[in-house]
Parts: sequence; structure tokens; C-alpha cells
Amino acid sequence: MATQGFELTDQQANARRQAKRRQSHAEYERMLTAIDFLSLGLRDSRGRDPRNRERSFLDDSVIDGWFVALEQEPATPDQSATSGDVVDECKRIVRNLNGWLPADADVYSMDEGKIAVEVFAEADNGFLLVCEPHRQAVCIVAVRGISRRARYEDSAVLPDGFLKEGLDAIRGQAEFSYLV
Repeated sequence: MATQGFELTDQQANARRQAKRRQSHAEYERMLTAIDFLSLGLRDSRGRDPRNRERSFLDDSVIDGWFVALEQEPATPDQSATSGDVVDECKRIVRNLNGWLPADADVYSMDEGKIAVEVFAEADNGFLLVCEPHRQAVCIVAVRGISRRARYEDSAVLPDGFLKEGLDAIRGQAEFSYLV
């Protein structure tokens, strides 16, 4: 998947997905169970449709943990240091996405001082938000293999409907009207 501003090959994306899945077998099993519920239309133990459940909100410590880990990541020679402004802006956006962003999201630094927030729900569904220096951002949402991208010159408007609806759509909780 190539975009302006950064490139992520299919091989790199697959390697990243495989590494994420290997991190915790328990999380992987939970994810498979959730996918089974969605694909088969099964009900949870209380008879509720899991697609209509209330939003789960992340504890602040989970969000803080993502960024503490990010700050402790050693910089590689091809990465410039991520500035505190980019970290603060990305943290603000992520906190405001609480209720849409799942706990298994991946937050990591990229080259040129960028920070990525990545969510994979299924093989053809994914979400990538890249926070860039100077309060700019790019968001890519892929639903059923069709991807859409939004570029923001001022990330102060985030999170917007594109991000929220995209996160709901990759988990099968809503249609993504931006695919039209």
C-alpha cells in the first residue's frame, strides 16, 4: 500500500500484522472469537448481538502505556526524533477517539518524526492514522479491500467523522459512507 508521505509495502504490512498476532496468543484467540460472532451472527452469553454492544472505553492507563512505550523505543538511523508536539497532538486525537479505538491498536514511530496508529480488524479491513510534524495528519481506511484516504493540513479538526466511521466500519459495526 503506497501513499504520499510514506510507503508501506504489502510485505511490510503483512510482517507487521504477523508480529502483532504473535504478541499475545490470548488476544489472538479473543479476536478470532469476536470475528466468529460477527461472521456467524451469534449472540453473546446474555443473548445480545455483539455488533450492537455499547462502545468500550479504554482506561487512560492503556492510552498512556502506548505513548510511554513509544517514547522508550530506540530511534533507528533512518528515523528522526519524534518531537513532543507530535506526541502530544497524537495523544490528544487518540484520547478523543476513545470508544472507537480498540485496545489492540498499535502505536509506533515512523521515519521523519511521524507517529502511526494502526488497527487491523480482518484481512481486508484496516485503519492507519499518521500524525506528522506541523499538526498535519493522514488517515487511510480500508474496508472490504477498498481504501480511502484523507489528508489533514491542520489536525486540530480531528477526530472527525471519517476517522470515527472508518473505525466502526472496519469492525463491521457500520457502513462506511466514504466508500461511495
